[in-house]
Amino acid sequence: MAFGGICSASDGSDLNSEQKTAQLFIDAFGGENAPEYETLSRDFTDGLKNELTAARYSGLQRETKNNFGTLTQAKFFAYQRYDNSDVVIYYAGFDSNKAAQLVFVFDKNQKLVRFTLSPVNTQSQNEQ
Repeated sequence: MAFGGICSASDGSDLNSEQKTAQLFIDAFGGENAPEYETLSRDFTDGLKNELTAARYSGLQRETKNNFGTLTQAKFFAYQRYDNSDVVIYYAGFDSNKAAQLVFVFDKNQKLVRFTLSPVNTQSQNEQ
């Protein structure tokens, strides 16, 4: 029983750290309080820093605003723990009434490896 408590505490600590990083990324789509690239990228793996440069970060913000609008809400959905990575998932709503799934993949050192923003179809069968 004590072992299970220790594992759960570790999972919770890792999740808290990863959610803080995810929240910084989420803030980037909310408009006014977007973090600077240097702040955001401190929790990136070297590979992600090479892929998502400061210029690409600015472009991602513009592209998201053009395609979705300004983020109005983000709700934690799931935490998945694997042997070599963790996945944190949020659902987000935008002022354009569009929705998206935000997926953050972390390595075992709580460094962000990959991020995806995917549209979510919110229309019911009757509306299609």
